[in-house]
Amino acid sequence: MGIVHKAYDVNKRLTCALKVLHPTMLENEKNRMRFLREAKIMESLQHDNIVKIYETGEIGGRGYINMELLEGITFRELITQSGPLSSGIIVPIIIQICDALEYMHQQQIIHRDIKSDNIFLITKETRNLQSRITNSLRGSSSEKSLIKTKLMDFGLARSMQMMSLTKMEAIVGTLAYMAPEQAIGKDIDQRSDIYSLGVVMYEGLTGEFPFSGEHEVAMLQSIIANKQLRPIHELRPDIIPELESLVVKMLQYNPAERFQSAYELKQALAKIPITLETTFVTRRHTADENALNLSQKSINMLKAGNKEGAMELSEKAVKKLEQSDYSELNSGQVYLNHFKVLNAAGSMDKARTFLERAHQSVIMKKISYTGNQSVTLPPNPLDRQIVITYETNKWQMLYNKATKLESENKISDARIALLECAG
Repeated sequence: MGIVHKAYDVNKRLTCALKVLHPTMLENEKNRMRFLREAKIMESLQHDNIVKIYETGEIGGRGYINMELLEGITFRELITQSGPLSSGIIVPIIIQICDALEYMHQQQIIHRDIKSDNIFLITKETRNLQSRITNSLRGSSSEKSLIKTKLMDFGLARSMQMMSLTKMEAIVGTLAYMAPEQAIGKDIDQRSDIYSLGVVMYEGLTGEFPFSGEHEVAMLQSIIANKQLRPIHELRPDIIPELESLVVKMLQYNPAERFQSAYELKQALAKIPITLETTFVTRRHTADENALNLSQKSINMLKAGNKEGAMELSEKAVKKLEQSDYSELNSGQVYLNHFKVLNAAGSMDKARTFLERAHQSVIMKKISYTGNQSVTLPPNPLDRQIVITYETNKWQMLYNKATKLESENKISDARIALLECAG
């Protein structure tokens, strides 16, 4: 609901992130109050694992939050980049979030929107992050700051004493991460945040959600019906049993059967015998990573003017992608690159097919995380590039197809293509 700008604070003499209410929402008093509530709550929170707030206020009817500029990636982006994570990666990250939640809950504040997008990993280099964190933990690097973690976005946070919200206002958050009591509008407490963090852990360990559905209603039914979880060890044969049991406890339908506090959860996490080995993950993602490497090389070759060489490598990349168990991780990038290579070669029909595949990968990712097919402004930079490329080229490709069909005297097909273009 807010727009974040990179800015420079002339008074503090530092680069910062400036969040302001979206212009289209300025006349919505409920959104405005939510924005100001986020500012007030965040300004009161001072913790090493919570994003720092320098200043909040309102100018000309526009609220703003001046906060520290974070450099790195979100937890979701780490999963997308690396696939399922080892316990040696995920446990230290979640322990830091427990520290943040323990502090918040002591202040009688519930986050209400714990999700992988709101967990940020501080790092100057985002490439190959899982392997770099692993090397750091093994002692081959002194960059312990690689796994410095921050909890963000308090737009849905509320005080446990805040009684002004109606039941309808209470049913807010990101559906895939919601505790059952939150999803149906019942009273929530710190155990609801623990449930949401359990979803984050399940997602980080498997690459999937514990409950899902083809649309929002189906997902909601899956959550509130307490549909039996698919055991993590079926998705991750190498999962440590103690860690699987811990996640299952976090995701109990009845709040009384979960960990009762972030401190209790943190103590349990500290006892987990973590491992840095990722042989299972590496084995399942080798084909996917090879596909992406070949695809990127094909683009470099295309830039160098070698269209034939680029086509050969790009076709190999697509073939390897289809051999990958987790091909959705990099499918958007590989398909977008193949579109560029085909487009440069003048193969417009094939190019359109692969651009549509890339666009579909964004839609499926969006449905998986939110149950919403809207992809007009996805947060991930690659997804944004795919959507923009798709929207920019869609009508042109259809027009070219219509022109080609007309030249072949296929008038009916040409008219259909033009109608698609107009639509």
